[in-house]
Amino acid sequence: MSSAACRGGRDSRSLFDGILQRGLSGNFRTCDCPLQSARNTIPDPFPEADHSEGLSVSDEKQLKDDALAESHRSRWRLGTLLLLSFAVRAWQPSLITIEHFDEGVYASNYFSEHLGFRYPDQHLYAPPLLPALFDWVLIFTGGHPDAMMWVNVVFGTLLVWAIWWCTRLMAGNSAALIAAAIASLSGFLIDYSRAALTETPVSLLMVLAVGFGLIALRDRNRLALVAASVLTAGAWWTKYNGWLPLAITGAGLAGWIVFDRPAWKHWASRVVFWILICVGAFLLWSPYLNMLEKYGGYSAVAANHKGYLVGLSGWMESAFRQIEIHSELSKMIISGIALGIVIRLADSPDELRLSWLRAGIILGGLGAAIFIDWGLAILICLAIFGLISLRSEQHRRESQDREHPTILGWWMLLAWVIGMTVSIPFYQPYPRLMMPWHLAMIIACAIGIDQTLKGRLFDKASESESVRHSWNKRMLIGGCFALCIAGVIKGRAVDDRTGFRKLAEQIASAIQSEAINEDTPPKVNVIYVLGEPGLYFHLASQITPGLDVIAQPAQGLGMLQTVQPNPEVATYLVAGPHAEAEQKELPNYSHQTKLIKEFAYQPSRLVKFDNWSDQELEENSEVPVELWKIVGP
Repeated sequence: MSSAACRGGRDSRSLFDGILQRGLSGNFRTCDCPLQSARNTIPDPFPEADHSEGLSVSDEKQLKDDALAESHRSRWRLGTLLLLSFAVRAWQPSLITIEHFDEGVYASNYFSEHLGFRYPDQHLYAPPLLPALFDWVLIFTGGHPDAMMWVNVVFGTLLVWAIWWCTRLMAGNSAALIAAAIASLSGFLIDYSRAALTETPVSLLMVLAVGFGLIALRDRNRLALVAASVLTAGAWWTKYNGWLPLAITGAGLAGWIVFDRPAWKHWASRVVFWILICVGAFLLWSPYLNMLEKYGGYSAVAANHKGYLVGLSGWMESAFRQIEIHSELSKMIISGIALGIVIRLADSPDELRLSWLRAGIILGGLGAAIFIDWGLAILICLAIFGLISLRSEQHRRESQDREHPTILGWWMLLAWVIGMTVSIPFYQPYPRLMMPWHLAMIIACAIGIDQTLKGRLFDKASESESVRHSWNKRMLIGGCFALCIAGVIKGRAVDDRTGFRKLAEQIASAIQSEAINEDTPPKVNVIYVLGEPGLYFHLASQITPGLDVIAQPAQGLGMLQTVQPNPEVATYLVAGPHAEAEQKELPNYSHQTKLIKEFAYQPSRLVKFDNWSDQELEENSEVPVELWKIVGP
């Protein structure tokens, strides 16, 4: 094939044909022509050694066949991991529904016709992309209340693929499969994939944006530059911290320039590329800034976010609280690590030396981590080792190819880990804020496992030892697989998040019972819901035969001064865990209100860790929710 033909073939490929599909097949080059110049290719960042010199035609064919077989095995393993990811995220769908405060804000537009199909002050919590997507899902499903829960189940599965792809760009295929295994069984990622929150979709877009940003800066690829800008803008339209890919890629580029000191000709154009990514992302996001003007501009959003800051004085307390919460939500992470080890060992030849002592140490360490809940500690230790070991390996490659500096991936990952570790504790310790940190740690941990298993742990065994050591390897694979299952069982992959749905049904039943006692049953029942958008969603979306309900989100007790007696309209007020102050104040309005019933609400762990300390959780496994009737002005 001629060089011109190669260029024509390359130019005809689209961005996803030339980059994403090549990534799936394990080949990052845009053309197989050996005459193509290095500047016109996207090179494999971790090329295999060239063993073809001096080989016969049959030997070369065997090498190609082996490489093709390995590519097929990698695809099958990735496909299996994606199926596993979907299965654990979709497991027992009857247990997932709207519950979290922010979920109610994002998902309630469709059921808020009397509010102009928009939950009040929704712009303070997130940009409109995800709520709009939920609206369309509800439109196409005829308003099924739980339909939007499947959006993040799908996005969560795609996030596993994105982590695999980004890790492959940074550290090669072996580490990428390990990262996919860890992500597939990460309890933290599973929990947020089973919630209608912005964390999962923004994480998907951010990981892809970082990956394309790496390609754009490493290879000075214009199509990747456009993709990075579009994906970053998409993340920014999903969540207000969606600009993080710009910070990660920019900090990584700055670290490479300052500490590795490449020649000016190697870094100047890459700085221009990064600036263009920033400009493109901002221009695509700027229309939303104009949309915010009618709600007080971005300053109103910033003022709301300022309330979540704890500053330097609260940094340490917030950091320790995040560690406590993350340890609880990451109990299953050892299962993913064990599965990653199984996949990595399956690729190692039987003639490698693996003593029973080494195998026992690995199994004992993983087993202990499962049963004493050291999953987070293991994740951090392996991540640190991965960052250290990958640095030296990529530094050697860097000296060989200045045009395509693979070390940029390491600098971006380092900036990602350090940046999130330092910045997140400046905010209130909400668990979901740890999502970007968790993603970076998964990638770094996978690299650590890969570097460990291909390093000094395995030495070449003699022919007489190979049989014995192959049995040790099989024992380790079987043990890790058993520990993977044990970790899933102990870590509890799913959580019951139906508390507010059950509560809404109980409230409707209580209102019906109250109406029976009236001489003239009301035609309409208005329910003010104090500080609980999740409960508002269920009251607004549920259909109860014989009961006409209008749900209304509310803050404070101002409605007590405005509600006028009307025999055809019964007015109720629901005070939940976010209205604790109002619950204490309502008994002072006994001449205007009557307590109908107090319900016990059992929050899921996703909600618990957002609102209560460990001591409060132990003291109050159930939270009171009160239903009051407004009987007079």
